Amino acid sequence: MFDTMIVNNPQVDLITPFEGTFPIVAGPTRIVESVTPEAGGCGNTMLAGSRLGLSCLPFGGIGNDLFGEFILDVYRAEGICTDAITVLPGTETCKVVVLVDGEGRHVLASMIGGYLGDMDLLDKWIGEVRSIYFTGYLLATEMMRDDMLKVLYRAAAMGREIFFDPGPMIPQIDRGVLEKCMSTATVVSLNDEEAALITGENTAERAAPLLQCRYGGVAIVKDGPKGCCIATPEDTAGTRYRGFSVPLVDTTAAGDAFLGAFMFAYLHGWALCDCAALANATGAAAVAKMGSGTHVPTKSEVLRVLQSANIMYDL
Repeated sequence: MFDTMIVNNPQVDLITPFEGTFPIVAGPTRIVESVTPEAGGCGNTMLAGSRLGLSCLPFGGIGNDLFGEFILDVYRAEGICTDAITVLPGTETCKVVVLVDGEGRHVLASMIGGYLGDMDLLDKWIGEVRSIYFTGYLLATEMMRDDMLKVLYRAAAMGREIFFDPGPMIPQIDRGVLEKCMSTATVVSLNDEEAALITGENTAERAAPLLQCRYGGVAIVKDGPKGCCIATPEDTAGTRYRGFSVPLVDTTAAGDAFLGAFMFAYLHGWALCDCAALANATGAAAVAKMGSGTHVPTKSEVLRVLQSANIMYDL
């Protein structure tokens, strides 16, 4: 049995570092040294988690094109099963342009929508996993939203753990749908800005307890280099778990990597403080590197961040 089914619309990130800093204004040409494709989107969470020991089953649809073949090649090279990915002739694989400035900040220009997967095989694949993970990107268009809700309700009915990351699409998601997803999820993970959109609170310490009280389950509010705040049914006031200091290179995929590590630790029965430490270290290791996809942290890179704080785990 797999640890988790990554429900997603597999995407290719086109990593584009440029000279200078945001904002970009119209007119002048920006010089770039490279445009590098990576298996991004939920692939970042999957690759980061699988490198720590999380067994993943991606469920989604890709186009019968070079970018779709690229995604399959990356997943298979990482030892990830691709049996639940559907290849659709005549469909374009989704892509995301990731602009990264000289200060390591990023902006996404993302395709959304597409095809979720073979819904006739939904029960078969949910029957082979312990949990599911999905993001708010799957709720922003009507067709994807309806299919995603079918997955959510079937997973809940079959007693699976549910991890949900609303992401930056919160303003585009129907509020009633967002409420259903938040209240059904076992674990909800947001950054501080996303949490503020839902709660109106601008600090992790205030937002996490409010999310937990409102929706139940485990509420994680990521707070960049400061770490994260987590509120649970046993700790409704929430606890701050400190982050790790590393040189900032690129913030792309840091939150995705964080959650991949958290899911691994959580599903393998680690204490919450250890789940948070591993996740914070993985997020820190991610920002110390350029890029996403295959550039998410390796196990050894995460362990080095932990060891710098005299924390030792046997992974």
